[in-house]
Amino acid sequence: RMRRGLHGRLLMAAAACGLGTLLLLVTRQLELAFAGIFLLLIGIAVATPAGVYWLMGRLAAAFAAGRWLNLAYAARSVQANLCRTGPAVAALMIAVAAFTGIGVMVGSFRASVSDWLDYSLDADVLLRLDLGAASADLRSEVALLPGLRGITTSHRLRLPDGEGLAGLLVIEPDLEAGRWPRADGDREALLARMAGQEELLVSEAFARRRGFAVGDELTLYGRDGPRAWRIGGVFVDYSTDQGLVAMERGVFLRYFEPPDSVTLGLFAAPGQADTLLAATRRLVAERDELRVTSSAFLKEISLVVFDRTFTITQVLRLIAGLVAVIAIINALQAQRLDNRRETATLRAMGMRPGRLLLLSEMQTALLGGCAGLFALPVGLLLAWLLIVVVNRLAFGWNMMFLWQPGLLLQGLILAILAALAAGLWP
Repeated sequence: RMRRGLHGRLLMAAAACGLGTLLLLVTRQLELAFAGIFLLLIGIAVATPAGVYWLMGRLAAAFAAGRWLNLAYAARSVQANLCRTGPAVAALMIAVAAFTGIGVMVGSFRASVSDWLDYSLDADVLLRLDLGAASADLRSEVALLPGLRGITTSHRLRLPDGEGLAGLLVIEPDLEAGRWPRADGDREALLARMAGQEELLVSEAFARRRGFAVGDELTLYGRDGPRAWRIGGVFVDYSTDQGLVAMERGVFLRYFEPPDSVTLGLFAAPGQADTLLAATRRLVAERDELRVTSSAFLKEISLVVFDRTFTITQVLRLIAGLVAVIAIINALQAQRLDNRRETATLRAMGMRPGRLLLLSEMQTALLGGCAGLFALPVGLLLAWLLIVVVNRLAFGWNMMFLWQPGLLLQGLILAILAALAAGLWP
């Protein structure tokens, strides 16, 4: 009955996958995106027994041709007990796909954040300066520090757009030493338009949440009332999901009240980073209004916080594997109960208990390998959907999609080991 119903199940799987794909293509709501992913996974799981039947038939024929009769018998047994082995492989496949997909997603997020930190914290030393009567003299002293190659000035405040949810980055970038911003188009042209034509840059999250594009206008409230500003470009930023707007510092001072403090980004000459940091710390020790921080330290702390944030995902991956092992144990236990007469016949023909255990482990190894092979593309698909679809709808961010062969190999090994462990008890 299971084999006769494979074609109908494939049609059901195709319908579920088609509906899930349609939801992912047309929806702009996060809940419907999750529903689309769920339908895709359900469709793939329903189609898995057909894949098991086809693959085990090919393996059994190959093993028999090579006179590997125990392996051929194991593959035929998996194929013959499809009502038990099919759902077990589907359960393990989904679990390993989640294990792999979440790993790829977290690795991609981490690489994207690390790359963004390199651009946003492009200076070697960050010096916070409280503005006051002596600020000009302090700026002159900073400019004379040994090992200094360039300076950028920045500060952040709430965006004066009437809502105050997004952030405003006021920056005087260094054209030669700096790397900010990371955006499409020529960097020098973007910065030149920010200063000369008084254009704004907006982050991806801001543009997606507010529905802005390059060329649109954004109204901000300054000293003289509301003013429309042209958006000249979109840059990468992961500091806030509400979005960030960047304005050139000279332009900001023409229309808004000056800030109480600024952050100076100090760029070191090649090989002079330690010298510059030491000189900056000596300067800070003499003045209470200065605070100094190493950019390398901030990057390291940021990635440590990132890793701690995603620690729970490692626990979820282990739970998924445990659930799959339990599912396989139950399926194999039921299969053994169904096949008691077959087992008795093998024992009567002279098969020893140890040989019977070896045959059982061959079956579970084939189940695990089959589940692992099916899980690899499904895991990559799941990771891609989480990064490209769910992440954009939830936060408005564009993240890199990176996968490591070692992580895929871990998923395949996990599937085989889980199946082998599950096969011992039955």
